[in-house]
Amino acid sequence: MATIYKITNQVNGKVYVGATTNTLLKRWNSHKSSAKTQPKQTIPLYVAIREFGLEQFTIEPIEECQDQERYERERYWIEKLETVENGYNACKGYCEIDHDAVAENLRKTGSTYETARQTGIGVSHVWGIAKDFNIELGPCNEDKRIPIIAITKNGERIEFDSVSDGARYCIENGLTNSTKAGHMVTNIKNVCIGKYKHTYGMEWQYKNTANDR
Repeated sequence: MATIYKITNQVNGKVYVGATTNTLLKRWNSHKSSAKTQPKQTIPLYVAIREFGLEQFTIEPIEECQDQERYERERYWIEKLETVENGYNACKGYCEIDHDAVAENLRKTGSTYETARQTGIGVSHVWGIAKDFNIELGPCNEDKRIPIIAITKNGERIEFDSVSDGARYCIENGLTNSTKAGHMVTNIKNVCIGKYKHTYGMEWQYKNTANDR
């Protein structure tokens, strides 16, 4: 199941509508991290979070739907709540994006962050288009689907579905100058198995061995 959600600025009442197949907490953590670590991004929601402060924003579900319906429902709520005209959505959802143009840009740049910056859409939308067009974003390795957890210096925990996803997150958020995830996977794995204490400014753990904190 997918969740359609809204993020509300408690100061001015402006809203952002999104869709996710992850937990709401995981999606919120991703938004928070992106707002902090992507200062050059001009995505309206992230600009507002930096301007007003994270504590002024709340997230809540609007409805649940089937995965294949999420983009249609996201667009419905964006239009219903008028969040392009009076909120923080830059467009009327995933369906309005020129997928062919984004895919072409992604093949040229090799970076989802750079493509997001150049096309003005969210990184999560770029990832979705990459998946739709079968554009490989990370290395192929036997344990790439093992979930991991990153722990920031502030104690924030960010969950990823795989080591490769964690590596791509570091690239997208400017935590490394590298544009290739291959060697980063090894570095993250070495922290997960205890060989090193941290890398890319964070501690890393395999989710199934992480202690509750």
